[in-house]
Amino acid sequence: MGESLHPRLPLRKRPGGRAPSVAARPLELAPDQVIELRVAGKASTKQRQRFDSRTRRAYTPPSNIISENDVRAVWREAGEPRVEDDTALAIEIMITSVRPQGHFRKNGNLSAKGLEHPIPRNKKPDVDNALKLVMDALNTRAYRDDVLIARALVERQWGEWPETRIRIYPYRSKPEEPASL
Repeated sequence: MGESLHPRLPLRKRPGGRAPSVAARPLELAPDQVIELRVAGKASTKQRQRFDSRTRRAYTPPSNIISENDVRAVWREAGEPRVEDDTALAIEIMITSVRPQGHFRKNGNLSAKGLEHPIPRNKKPDVDNALKLVMDALNTRAYRDDVLIARALVERQWGEWPETRIRIYPYRSKPEEPASL
């Protein structure tokens, strides 16, 4: 039987009782290649675990599971690319948000408020929680462990359509120059 997207949720079976097929071997990337993914729709964030006082157990909010599964589905559609193990990685995430109607005049030009906000600020999602959601969704799939990520860059920008773009690539830092004496 195939692997479930979430450890506590069973894999749905197809009619006839067969589980959907899961690719046996992910696409291994060359050391210089880049994983590029585009998740359409409004960006989501990783929420804290919730606690059920009746059962006295912690649980993951369903919105986390759904959002992580969306990222994994895009990764799967890309052919399940995977970077080499034990390679330092960099991850870049670009969150595109749609400007609110209050940023535009009737003729379509930017209003004073729109000009006042050239980049999205004071706007959800929080970049740190968006990064955490993407890293957790691709952990053990696109890379062995998120401890391999040595550089992370998250930005928000205005755009026509909401989306999240993800780039993962081998990180090669510049060699440090020897200290002058």
